[in-house]
Amino acid sequence: MRYGMVIDLKMCTACHACAMACKAEHGTPPGMWWSKVLTREVGKYPSARITYTPVLCMHCEKAPCVDVCPTGASHKR
Repeated sequence: MRYGMVIDLKMCTACHACAMACKAEHGTPPGMWWSKVLTREVGKYPSARITYTPVLCMHCEKAPCVDVCPTGASHKR
C-alpha cells in the first residue's frame, strides 16, 4: 500500500528545510534537487502576494522533509 503526503500550503513559509533535509539525506550531486519549493506571485499591486508550493518526491518511507518542517505544514501517514 502506498501512502500520500499532505502539505498545508497556508503554513508553508518557504524556509526550504524540506529540500535541504532531502539533499542531505540522499547526498544528491550539486545542482540536483529531488525536492524544491516553487515561488509564485499572485495578484497585482496593492493586493499582490506570494504563494509557496513545496514539490516533494514522495519516495521515502521515513521522509526527512516531514520531520524538519518548522511549521508542521508537511504530514505523512
